[in-house]
Amino acid sequence: MATKRIVIDIRESGADRTERSIKRVGKAASGAQRAVNGFRNVLVALAAVSAVKGLTEFVDTITRIDNRLNLLTGSQTLTNKLFNELSASAIRTRSSLEATVDLFSRLGRSTAELGLSQQQLLSLTESVNQAFQIYGNSATEASAATVQFAQGLAAGALRGDELRSVLEQAPRLAQAIADGLTEIEAFGPANRVVIGDLRELGKQGLLTADTITKALATQAETLEKEFGETTVTLVQAFTNLQTTFLSSLREFDQNTNASENLAQALAGLGGVVAGLFEAFNNIFTFFNTQLRPGIDVLASSLEQTGL
Repeated sequence: MATKRIVIDIRESGADRTERSIKRVGKAASGAQRAVNGFRNVLVALAAVSAVKGLTEFVDTITRIDNRLNLLTGSQTLTNKLFNELSASAIRTRSSLEATVDLFSRLGRSTAELGLSQQQLLSLTESVNQAFQIYGNSATEASAATVQFAQGLAAGALRGDELRSVLEQAPRLAQAIADGLTEIEAFGPANRVVIGDLRELGKQGLLTADTITKALATQAETLEKEFGETTVTLVQAFTNLQTTFLSSLREFDQNTNASENLAQALAGLGGVVAGLFEAFNNIFTFFNTQLRPGIDVLASSLEQTGL
């Protein structure tokens, strides 16, 4: 009997290939979702690192301030009291807390021989800050003028480059000095001092630290009144918010010793950073080796089926 051979030719249709390709892409997509979740976790970790960095900068600012004040007071108890007074003064004048502390400490060192009390120094600091704000000095201009002003007082008299800096960068402060010199009759009752006279008086060495501090003391009320008529800017409002935060953070740190604990935690951050880079590498490797080939297969199948 003859044997019949049946040959069954099974051909894979384009639809079948497309179905399997879609399944492969589906699996790749699930893996991609896991990768995206991992990427999200990496971003969260990076945000946490950024937040910690910002917090450490605030803590370092507090440390710098305390170090400066400790040099002036020699006692943590007195430093705490002085910090609170300077913080309140910074908020009243809408000035940077660290800049206010820097101004106070510079004035304290430069007028040490005059024997000014702490309250007199605080009042002088507040008047200078108000003069800066009345004129609208930027933080950079105020900082530069502060350094030059304090250096002039420390040298015994305001003259030369120090006086030029005050005249150019802090004209309201210069005006207050001139008005104060007239008020205290520094050069006689009939001699009214105007701002244009200051250069010549400086050349003659007549703008001594003692004379200037006495002159500015007479202008405290005038400067406070003018300052009270100024409008709060957004930058100043944010500065006060930052001062409030620094004060609260300082108190919290003193009560909990949080900064020391944070320093210990940061010591182990190196391993976390290494893990973040490894996670990034794994994510990019996955996309290149798993997801893209599946997409290429799907695109090829769709092209063959004419879809």
